[in-house]
Amino acid sequence: ATATATTAAAVPAAPTFSFQDFLEKMRQPEAINLVKLIKNFIVEHQGKAAFVEDSVQEVREFLDATAELFRTHELFQDSTEDELGIAAEGLEKYLLSKMYKDFFQPKASDDEAKDQVLEERFALLSFVDLEHLDVPEALRDERQLGLAMDELRKMDTYKAPRDKLICLMNTCKIINGVMAKGLAEENTGADTFLPLLIYVTLTSRPKRLYSNLQFIQRFRNPSFLSGEQGYYLTNVMIAMEFIQSMDASRLTIDQETFDRELNRTLEERSQQPRSPTHSLIDFGEGGAGGQGVGSVPVDFADHLAGGAGVSTSGEVGVSAMAAGGASGGSEAAGSPAHPQPMASGSSEGARGQAARPPSAQGWADPALQELIAAVAEPPVAHLLEMDVANMTIGDVPLLLADYKRVVRLNERLARILDLNVQV
Repeated sequence: ATATATTAAAVPAAPTFSFQDFLEKMRQPEAINLVKLIKNFIVEHQGKAAFVEDSVQEVREFLDATAELFRTHELFQDSTEDELGIAAEGLEKYLLSKMYKDFFQPKASDDEAKDQVLEERFALLSFVDLEHLDVPEALRDERQLGLAMDELRKMDTYKAPRDKLICLMNTCKIINGVMAKGLAEENTGADTFLPLLIYVTLTSRPKRLYSNLQFIQRFRNPSFLSGEQGYYLTNVMIAMEFIQSMDASRLTIDQETFDRELNRTLEERSQQPRSPTHSLIDFGEGGAGGQGVGSVPVDFADHLAGGAGVSTSGEVGVSAMAAGGASGGSEAAGSPAHPQPMASGSSEGARGQAARPPSAQGWADPALQELIAAVAEPPVAHLLEMDVANMTIGDVPLLLADYKRVVRLNERLARILDLNVQV
């Protein structure tokens, strides 16, 4: 007799993120209205000066509205929740890669200045070592910590918030691996994650760290920052803040030695050519696992190729865990055979009083100039020529997002011009 065995039905594995799959889906004929919607948003916002908080809100509202539109679109009619989530990931990556120059280190922010101060602090504190952070001898694995540094440095070579976050997470996972080894061999290292992360951050001197962390915070889907991703992001921010306030009292080092080493690095820095924007602070390259920033992704809008104003610069890669890293893996494995080169105003007056025009100095205010530039052109030109009968459901998210943008611009203009009005 043939024995029969009852086996439990295999649980299908959750789909993994593939940006190429998202691009392929957007090339299908059924995607034409989605492609036009995304493209119109990019064209209308590229190169436009904007306040940081406005940009963040506009992008977030557009991404959320379009992701919600996916649910009722024929292209995704048979998609699971996981697959819809992956589509939202692809949309976030595509949009923010295309508009990276506008949204990374925006002109209306002080991100660049804070990066310069932080990078100088990295240089001045270069003498700080593992022993100053009380890291046990068993955890001083320079090879593995070097791999963690490599991952953190890669963060600046990617454009999408998710890709930057993967580099950051890989750094933390390698550190976790170092700690696990220390616990297994000598039962030590349980409380050394943050000191190790501080050391890796300080020693690797990642480029534009403040701006990269701000970019992730501003534009990464908040729903993905409540678990592991949010935990590791928070820890890197804590490490950065520790470095910003680091002095002898926060290290295992006497004040005399700290001052001596600090004076030495100050002297070394004084001998180096420095940017005029750099100032002394007060003490009181290519990603693995995909194409890099210097590469050009295939535009998903083949049937709209050559359309107005959509940049083809960007990247489609996701950083991989460096070989020999901590257990737990990464979202992409291995290294490419040929890695791509990585290349305010007040409101004193009462309603009804005449508006007080700004002074000559006021007209030169950068905030006012940026606002003027932001409203200089019609926000959604193609909708201005459209009547209700010709509108489609695909036009609604863009129209709503831009209406909110115009209202916020009016509110800001009223404040800058000192108008006591409600809009």
